[in-house]
Amino acid sequence: MSNLIKMSNLIDSEKTCPSCGAQGDIIGVSLGEDVVSCNNCGLCYLQKMVRPRSANDNILYQELRDCSQDTVVHVVSQMESAYRRQIRILEKLSTGKNIIDIGCGLGIFLVTAKSLGWEISGLETSEHARYFARRNFGIDFLSSLDELPDNTFDVVRISHVLEHVPEPRAFLESLYRILKPSGILVVIVPNREPFCAMIVNKWRSLFDNKPKLTGSIFPDMHVLGLSVESLRNLLTSVDFTQLRSFTVSMGNPTYYPLFYDGLLNRSKLKNIKLKDFVKYYLPMIIDNIGNPFNRGQWIVGYFRK
Repeated sequence: MSNLIKMSNLIDSEKTCPSCGAQGDIIGVSLGEDVVSCNNCGLCYLQKMVRPRSANDNILYQELRDCSQDTVVHVVSQMESAYRRQIRILEKLSTGKNIIDIGCGLGIFLVTAKSLGWEISGLETSEHARYFARRNFGIDFLSSLDELPDNTFDVVRISHVLEHVPEPRAFLESLYRILKPSGILVVIVPNREPFCAMIVNKWRSLFDNKPKLTGSIFPDMHVLGLSVESLRNLLTSVDFTQLRSFTVSMGNPTYYPLFYDGLLNRSKLKNIKLKDFVKYYLPMIIDNIGNPFNRGQWIVGYFRK
């Protein structure tokens, strides 16, 4: 009997929510791994033993490591105008212009911010992105948050980062620490179940109690699946105050201009096959229908310390 109790406790601990600590239920599978939904805060997540595998995704940006200068100019031009719009929003919310971009990728957002008079810092774990930024922009990124003093930045930005973090509370507490009082945290994450994914998942659940799920949560990369509600619950539990959270989809001029996914060059669309367009890009376009109902492709949140 005692062994059964221990086994039951172990299973329960694997399903414990990394946001609020409550228990969750398995709602389906993604690439062979169980997806759990918290019964309290609504966060979706992979089980505890699977989440650390997100460290295996650090091959991003490899294709751009030694790209030509023409490609650099092209990549910058893709998002420069959108980043300028995002920075204008921050200028209305923030009392200062000292920003750190955590998971800053190639550094394009930071280069744009610097051109608008911001004092910039970045942190990035991808060696390929670090090399790219040093080679093309002369920027050296930080390697750890631990070396930063308290109350340092007016704005902290995390774009496509939080969904990779196995234990998000400790990470968010470190961001809270380095923000100045009344500082702004900007969070951009994939929506776990945008409009198209919701339709597909509901259809599959009619025929299977443990359906194969589509959406933004999968092993080795996105180990958390967030909604507008669960993002708010997570951030407010770490004492942030929500200013605004909403969803956007491909085609939004401020966050995701048409046919841009954050890594791919538009030139690649010249060679795209019809089946790939239908599978990948068409759902992103359709997801715009879900934006008013928080069922768009990506979540954007602004929070204050």
